Amino acid sequence: MSEEKLKVIQAKAFKPKATDSNDTTAAPNLLASVKPEECAAAKIIIGDITYIRLRGGKFC
Repeated sequence: MSEEKLKVIQAKAFKPKATDSNDTTAAPNLLASVKPEECAAAKIIIGDITYIRLRGGKFC
């Protein structure tokens, strides 16, 4: 590529936001009020959000 003086053009990665349309947090952080001494194994379970791309490039 350098011999042919070619350069890579890479689009910016899409970063989904976890906010609603009013730029406020969609879900409050409920774990912020939990005291560490109250935590035990299998007492707090946390999951991940999966974003699904829809037609037109939007995410669900």
